[in-house]
Amino acid sequence: VNHYNHERYHESLENVTPADVYQGRRNDILEQRAIIKSRTLNQRKLHNLRFAG
Repeated sequence: VNHYNHERYHESLENVTPADVYQGRRNDILEQRAIIKSRTLNQRKLHNLRFAG
């Protein structure tokens, strides 16, 4: 039960744990993930542009 509620990400909950949803952390986690994704995509774009010639 502990693994299911606190460690296992659930696709139906946008890949957060039920405990995160219950404790109101879902939106904060998703915002942080969006920031990280945006930074990563920008870094990849710059890297690819440098090596494209």
